[in-house]
Amino acid sequence: MNQLRVNDRVRLSEGIPEVQVSRDMIGVVRSVWFAPVYAYEVEFHLQDQQQIVRVLVLGDQVQAEVDNSADAETEYAATA
Repeated sequence: MNQLRVNDRVRLSEGIPEVQVSRDMIGVVRSVWFAPVYAYEVEFHLQDQQQIVRVLVLGDQVQAEVDNSADAETEYAATA
């Protein structure tokens, strides 16, 4: 798997109920952690609460979305 970068769109491969994010939610990488393992701080918008949550996830918990263009980031932000 290629390493993700800041502003890449990702899909969550498993839910994290403690923070109300579910499997298949789309988020945006906001920071990358390199040690001791690769991890990503991902921002999700909770639809029903108009709330933003940031979650630290490991690389195997997310997969890159096909379109990581600047247009996709703008579209994601507009839906929030």
